[in-house]
Amino acid sequence: MNPLYQKIRQMVRGGDLGELKRCVWISKYHHIEVEDEATIYAEYENGATASFVTTTREAPGTNRLEITGDRGKLVAEDGKLAFWKLAAPEREHCFTEKSGFETPACEVVEVKYFEEAWPVFKEMSGWGNS
Repeated sequence: MNPLYQKIRQMVRGGDLGELKRCVWISKYHHIEVEDEATIYAEYENGATASFVTTTREAPGTNRLEITGDRGKLVAEDGKLAFWKLAAPEREHCFTEKSGFETPACEVVEVKYFEEAWPVFKEMSGWGNS
């Protein structure tokens, strides 16, 4: 599995995002033997929504994954992973914030993921072994 998506899975399963609310994946051009394009919308028991949009007819195309939870958002795009980490859970902030429209304070963190996967790649490939 791609190290980027391994890291995303680890952060989602580890609770970094809190309760999931939304997932959007827009995918770029691929050489595949299926329909030319597809759009999927899903709604989960907890009210979270997901959409997946893909096409084989778009150039240069887009490959962006967003996963939003009540504690922040992950965005994977252009080989980078960013985590918008909220200072307070979104629902908690929503019900305690007095002006009605302010969002919780947020820190944007670039998530390093390749460094964790490099030793595994090195081991599997035999790179650096004499």
